[in-house]
Amino acid sequence: MANALLASGKRYLKLLVAILLRYLGVYRLERLFLSRSGGLILAFHRVVREGEIGHSLDPQMYVTTSVFRGLLLFLHRHYDVVTLVDLSEKVESKAPRRKPLCALTFDDGYMDNYTNAFAILREMQMPATVFLTAGLIGTTRLLWNDAISIAFASISQSPRAKGQLRRLLSTGEASSTECRHWQRAIEDSSVRSIVEQLKTWPHAKIRALISKLEPYVISAGAQGNTCRMLTWSQVREMRAAGVSFGSHTLSHCILTVEDGQTVRREIQQSKSLIESKLGSPIDTLAYPNGEYNEKTIRIARQAGFRMALTLQKEYVSVRSNPMRLGRFLINQRDVASSAGHFSSALFGYEKSRFLLYTKRLVQGFLRGRSEKRT
Repeated sequence: MANALLASGKRYLKLLVAILLRYLGVYRLERLFLSRSGGLILAFHRVVREGEIGHSLDPQMYVTTSVFRGLLLFLHRHYDVVTLVDLSEKVESKAPRRKPLCALTFDDGYMDNYTNAFAILREMQMPATVFLTAGLIGTTRLLWNDAISIAFASISQSPRAKGQLRRLLSTGEASSTECRHWQRAIEDSSVRSIVEQLKTWPHAKIRALISKLEPYVISAGAQGNTCRMLTWSQVREMRAAGVSFGSHTLSHCILTVEDGQTVRREIQQSKSLIESKLGSPIDTLAYPNGEYNEKTIRIARQAGFRMALTLQKEYVSVRSNPMRLGRFLINQRDVASSAGHFSSALFGYEKSRFLLYTKRLVQGFLRGRSEKRT
């Protein structure tokens, strides 16, 4: 109860600050500055209808169709929405522009990118790039985080299943500390904290855990069907209509926790698979979870990628490294009003340069004070 009240209070304060900044004209000035100095890349995962929102669906992973449409209408008025390639070339040219540049991207390759987002994109005549988890496209397999979320959500509703999971965890894949953390998360129905913990595991270890949880995924039935990935025929149809595609690796493993051989396989084989299915080369990559290091950049370059995207909140400028371009993640929790409508004030808050710089200054100040104490 206390946590819910605290979250509600934070959201209300955020909305007040967002409205104040819009009233003061901060967002308008920032758009004017951006039109002269760079571009903005937005990152989405899923676009779902209201009736498709299940209890295991993380609010940071989706926007509803109504919020997505509202956002695109706002972008149509205030931005020049272009492809990733066009954005990069226009930023590099430094040519004067009437509106700031913006590019739309989708990570993972969920089927609702086709069933829900595609029609709205065509209606608005806006380009987009979808980064495919290549090894899952055209299959019935789920992303590992969806499989974990569905399994744990199913387990949390059954006392008998909770007991079975405790026995499972005690036999192997998790440390004693992780077991205690997960058991608390199961009792609190906090699946997200479990997924975050697993992002520090190598993918082979995650797959071993999922194989043991498979019965709980299967028993969820319809919930799993809402997490299906695109088919290759859908990918080709979208591509024929102007949607671009890139790689999001083969299995969506977190590249920074894998060895070099695994990273090379995930990057190279995903590129080869997508190119063989589309019959043309691709040269853009989105790092899973936005995580990268010098090793992943080097391997991506060697594989032939010319552009790679993170999830760092950074604008694109002439000084940007094309192998670690920043993006702003867009989700329901951050840009929708309490009534479920798109909020331009909240959208402005999430990408405000003024707030980004202020937060970095405060964090730097606090770090400095902490270092002085030690």
